[in-house]
Amino acid sequence: MRFQKGQSGNPGGQPKHAKDIRALAQKFCPKAILKLAELLEHEDPQVVIRASDLLLERGYGRPAQSQQIEVSGGIEVFWKGELGPNAPPSKS
Repeated sequence: MRFQKGQSGNPGGQPKHAKDIRALAQKFCPKAILKLAELLEHEDPQVVIRASDLLLERGYGRPAQSQQIEVSGGIEVFWKGELGPNAPPSKS
């Protein structure tokens, strides 16, 4: 279904409670980051690796992923994209 020009696809907007939940969750972010930092000293290497990954993703965004796809006819397509909301802007 297509909308008429100037007509919103979501006229009610985002639900009010979504903003409340987001604000509440953001209050706990500093505590969560500190907990992840503590886990860097954990005895289980898997816990250390996961905590490190999460901290790096939140600090720098997820790393770029490149893919090579061969299309019929011998044409090759290269794609380099950023993933996640915290991904740095493209430098191309």
